[in-house]
Amino acid sequence: MNTEKIKQLFELVNNSDITEFNYEEGESKIAIKRGPGQPTQVITHMPASYAPPPQPVYGQYQTHVPVYPASVPAEGLTAPVQAPAADAANIHTVTSPLVGTLYRSSSPEAEPYVKVGSKVNKGDTLCIVEAMKLLNEIEADASGEVVEILVENANPVEYGTPLFKIKT
Repeated sequence: MNTEKIKQLFELVNNSDITEFNYEEGESKIAIKRGPGQPTQVITHMPASYAPPPQPVYGQYQTHVPVYPASVPAEGLTAPVQAPAADAANIHTVTSPLVGTLYRSSSPEAEPYVKVGSKVNKGDTLCIVEAMKLLNEIEADASGEVVEILVENANPVEYGTPLFKIKT
């Protein structure tokens, strides 16, 4: 299978309503998958002697994201203010112990467990992380005052994602 044939197959799928396409020719196999709002994915399996180096292929759904040089600041943004070194030593960061979705309250109508300025004790519930339909309470592992909330409500978090900063 040559690259011209692959291009023709890609254009055929890209110009139709097909969301998944599989094709085999001899030892060569190609699978093309796409979904609404997703770039088109091309997965090929060819003998090593025929396989071109892998390259990303984007379909009609790709959006352009401008890239600016680091030396040009974005409009309206200011440099972050650095806390004094003495205060930084007293700041404890609570991180997510698992992957899931963070919720700051027990229900959409309820008040958040904590807000900036809230006093917390070790063991107090700070938020909930939902993982696989299980609600896991995230507790403060230090006593102090919540000085910063780093993740907004209903956002995904990874293992180790910083969630809250507590001044001890």
